[in-house]
Amino acid sequence: METIKSTRCHLGKHAEFSIHFDRTRVLEPDVKWLVHYLESEVVKGSVFSAGQTIQIGWMVLKVTKENDEHLTLQEPDFCEMPIRFNPSVNNTLGHLRMQKDAFESLSLPAALKFPSILQSVIVCSKHDDSGGFIMSRVNAEQNDSGWFVGCADANHNHNDPQNLKRVSLYELACSREMIIPFISFPEEVSVFFNSRSLKIQFKGQAIEPRKHSYLQQWLNKHQISHEETNEQS
Repeated sequence: METIKSTRCHLGKHAEFSIHFDRTRVLEPDVKWLVHYLESEVVKGSVFSAGQTIQIGWMVLKVTKENDEHLTLQEPDFCEMPIRFNPSVNNTLGHLRMQKDAFESLSLPAALKFPSILQSVIVCSKHDDSGGFIMSRVNAEQNDSGWFVGCADANHNHNDPQNLKRVSLYELACSREMIIPFISFPEEVSVFFNSRSLKIQFKGQAIEPRKHSYLQQWLNKHQISHEETNEQS
């Protein structure tokens, strides 16, 4: 694990930050961006203290005291429930980069909209029974992310409340990491995925990933085409 330290927080009479990361998992420029963001917030008057939480992208991190002069950030490990925190920003910046690159792979006439891992998502009772899934998003309200995630079984009734439950986005992502690249897409986006194909729609219109984009490379890596799938809402 490597460390980059802030150098400007003392200008606001504030403790500096020590940010820990794994160079094999995140890009150093992304870590420097995070350090610069923290410095800028402090210079503008923000105060970070141990025990506080901060949201970066969709991630919720803990501010903790590292020593008498430095604070650090701890992030969820995405391994289990309840949330367990580690002193790193690998998941935070890795997910942020992934979500930005996936969004920029498409020509969507809307902006990224980051939920929080603590917000809820409605899932169907069979969502984790197979490799396929569907995702659709409506307007977020308070603790509701606006997302629905269901199975790809066209015969499973997703309009029956008995087939649905509400969980946190974090809990869902722990068991189904394939949703992470798409989770910050805006409202009115739908994603249809199975082991063979992926289809993305915005307001009911199919959108193809741009050639040589991150999402196109992601599809190639997983040997997935962007042919039409069986749809269900």
